[in-house]
Amino acid sequence: MSARSEAAEDKLSNYYFLTRTFLYINKRLYRDAIQRFADDLSGLVVDVGCGQAPYRPLLTRARKYAGIDAVSNSRADILADAQRLPVADNGVDSILCTEVLEHVVDPDAVMIEAVRVLRPGGALLVTAPMSWNLHYEPTDYRRYTCYGLWQLLESHGFQVVETRRIGGLFSLVGSRLVDGVGSELYRRLEPLPPRIRHAVVLCYSIPMSLLFSFFARIGDRFESTDAIGWAVLATKAEPE
Repeated sequence: MSARSEAAEDKLSNYYFLTRTFLYINKRLYRDAIQRFADDLSGLVVDVGCGQAPYRPLLTRARKYAGIDAVSNSRADILADAQRLPVADNGVDSILCTEVLEHVVDPDAVMIEAVRVLRPGGALLVTAPMSWNLHYEPTDYRRYTCYGLWQLLESHGFQVVETRRIGGLFSLVGSRLVDGVGSELYRRLEPLPPRIRHAVVLCYSIPMSLLFSFFARIGDRFESTDAIGWAVLATKAEPE
């Protein structure tokens, strides 16, 4: 494994989420959801909207990985729009598309491209938030329920294989409290050096993250209508 891959893998650890971010609950749940479906993504895997390619180390069955993103400071192998992929028809075995659909002007265009580039029977793993704050403004256009994702996928001929809820009521409330209060506290401590600010906020974020994580393991099971987001695995239909 390359040094770059090792660094990325470290960024998937609970320790990293807990000490380097204020989003331990959110990031752990998304990592676990991607890991749940990682074995279904094999062959040539294209990561559409890859960002910093955080999930690349989980794709152990990928023969080849290609990250695509429109942002120049990403870790993309190819700079391109998700709505216009520079990939040959039927040339991809699997697609990973995480937290992208809420940021594109035309989600249907992304699905059309996914259908075009995927081989028949190829896998598509999509994640999208259902409840979250405004982010990456102003390109934050929508949120998705599981029904919204199913409708989008099925309207383009995909067959939904499995759906996983990402978090529940306790996870959602805890993650938003920790991130919201922590980020605001960090901003208000601006006169202090960044490392000291970060250390101060960790004194709040770590115990709160662990506390809500504990309650979420039990409480999220008893309430099924709330979610941070959804992960849906689908396949491109085989020709009849």
